[in-house]
Amino acid sequence: MSRKMTFLQIARLTLFVLMATSTVSSALAWGPHPRITRAGAEILPADEPVLQFIGNDLGTLSTCSWMPDQTWNDEIIRIGDSRCWARDFVFMPGVPSVGHCYPEVTRAYEPIFRRTVQALQTETPTNALGWLGSLIHLTEDTGAPPHALRNLGPYHGRLENYVDAKQIKIPGYQPRLLGSTEDEALAGYIQRMQQLREFSIPRAKQLEPLAEKDDRAAMEPLELECALECARAVADVLHTLSVVGLKPLADHGSLKGTITGTTAAADPSMVAKIMLLGTRYSTLSNPQGEYAFRNLPPGQYEMAVVRPGFLPAKATVTVEANRPTSQDVELTTTSPAGNLLRFSDFSVCWRSSTFPDGWWQQRCIPPTSVDDKPQPGWCSERVIVKPGTKYCLTVEWCDGAEANVAIAWFPADEHHPPRLSVPLSAGKTTLVIESPEDCKKAAVVLFPPPTTPNAALKYVSLTPVDASL
Repeated sequence: MSRKMTFLQIARLTLFVLMATSTVSSALAWGPHPRITRAGAEILPADEPVLQFIGNDLGTLSTCSWMPDQTWNDEIIRIGDSRCWARDFVFMPGVPSVGHCYPEVTRAYEPIFRRTVQALQTETPTNALGWLGSLIHLTEDTGAPPHALRNLGPYHGRLENYVDAKQIKIPGYQPRLLGSTEDEALAGYIQRMQQLREFSIPRAKQLEPLAEKDDRAAMEPLELECALECARAVADVLHTLSVVGLKPLADHGSLKGTITGTTAAADPSMVAKIMLLGTRYSTLSNPQGEYAFRNLPPGQYEMAVVRPGFLPAKATVTVEANRPTSQDVELTTTSPAGNLLRFSDFSVCWRSSTFPDGWWQQRCIPPTSVDDKPQPGWCSERVIVKPGTKYCLTVEWCDGAEANVAIAWFPADEHHPPRLSVPLSAGKTTLVIESPEDCKKAAVVLFPPPTTPNAALKYVSLTPVDASL
């Protein structure tokens, strides 16, 4: 059976790309996320340890409370002077791609809570802000009326945006300590989330018929009650993290260094991601390439580093108890230069031991399907592209590979489906094509799938044409 595609079949494959990365419209978000976060933080004293650790930067903390929504929308964010992918604050081993509504959100409680504690114990304040924002976002979504009821219908936006953010204040609230150890705090956090949802459910049920009538005046008081309880939960979480997240760890070591390399044309302002393979430890460098870990357990680690425009790199380092360790890493520029894909040679398997990082198996309608039954396919992480700019897709195939590779162009308006380029079939190595004028993001699509993408590909790059010359 032939695996070559017709243009009609390319159009049918759009279903795959639509499902390749979940998106959340701005209308489908707990509108006052930043205000809820600030209200919960403002009632804590200025010497609260977790606030002192982040320099009492409530503005950045409030902004970071959007983090998982920005992750779903593949946004580049700025924390301090660092530019990075929002997805790097939920991307780690043991965390499935989960929704933010009940019951899916419950699967994220344990890994994100523990990872936030880990960030406070081992990383810089800048990196910890990103993880704090992720945990706070999931906390607030738990109490958002439509999320508590798992209402994904047409009135989802009304159910969580009809609230005056200026009224979200909880003066006099005394935050609760959810536990004195990490395990106790996690159990207390899960119980607190159940209580938060139970608080929102009856109010959400009252809101649903009002949302259908678009009776904002009647809806606002009920939504405000939910927002205020979310703020109280945020205060509880921050207070608890002050106790369990900043305890000194005896007989641990530190690791720091600098990630260097000739400036790549991809995006020199994007920071590097550093991962310790076989663990959940990771961090981001600063714009100068400097990174640091505190409180690492002693032992030998294999470190992997990725950054747009460079090949992934690895280094082995030994951390000793109560001693500082240094490890610099020099990155090699990709060929062709300026590759936007961080995981281009499939050499890093940190998130999963069964498939390479930066690629996700999804469902698609393959070109040979007679009954249009969806089958698995693979999609890379999205990258930012400039509208009306020529890009070069370059592929190095494995021997005997039978597959197709194409570029998926994502419009700026997330409500419109992506468009696929003419595909490269096995044996063909380059494709130059101009990005549509209304598209700002792109991904590489592999179909029909082998067991893993590295079973068909040795290397793939997506580069601006000027950078690849």
